[in-house]
Amino acid sequence: MKRWRDAELASAPAEPSPADPSWADRTDQLRAAGNLKGARALCLQALTALGENAGILWRAARAEADWVLILRGQEGNTDERNMATASGLDYARRAVEAALAAVRAAEAADGANLDLIQARAWLSYSLGGTTHLLPMGERSARAHATIAAAEQALEVDGSHPVALSTLATVHLRIATLPWIAKLMASDLPECSLDEAVEFARRAGERSLGIGPRLLLAKALLAKGEDAEARAVLEEVREAPDRDPRDALLRPGAEALLAEQD
Repeated sequence: MKRWRDAELASAPAEPSPADPSWADRTDQLRAAGNLKGARALCLQALTALGENAGILWRAARAEADWVLILRGQEGNTDERNMATASGLDYARRAVEAALAAVRAAEAADGANLDLIQARAWLSYSLGGTTHLLPMGERSARAHATIAAAEQALEVDGSHPVALSTLATVHLRIATLPWIAKLMASDLPECSLDEAVEFARRAGERSLGIGPRLLLAKALLAKGEDAEARAVLEEVREAPDRDPRDALLRPGAEALLAEQD
């Protein structure tokens, strides 16, 4: 992984010095403006310059998740996407450790707690996103770990959209597993489409982006509630891009609408 990260850093476009005290704001501003590549580049440089900082690390986990979405729109890059998902999980785990250390040391407690919430939320996302890299026998345990990380984030921020979307995704995936897969799996979490819908709705109440709504539509379709799912997808079609990921997710919504047509 180190060789891959070094190559990614070497190819990243130049950005303002990560040693600038406003690096976190600059990263968030780049991402909010839709410059996901620039935000990722700044995170990579900040990690090199500043090391184990919780705020840097959870933003790096988020940046790798963004990079995976970008790569999904390209052909023949499965290995690259797998490396990015694994890299994001590593960053998220280290972010949780760094945030916990800062809390224990009582250094900037408010900021550290905020970093801990974000770190745990992105840890849950990254755990779920790397499940496919595991042997079948380890996936049930990963599902439990994903749910636990999301619930830890929600204990402090009960409407965190990333944690809620992660829970919705886990419930949707497990509830729609083929019966043979459920038969072969052991100790799967109790999941349902009703809970997938509920978590997706709650995530959509907090997030302006289309991600939670697209997830809601998928859960509704899985439940056979095609009319409501179509209404949600039509709303997504009419909505402007209000989240940095919207442009990347919109083709998926259009594809679902096309299937309904």
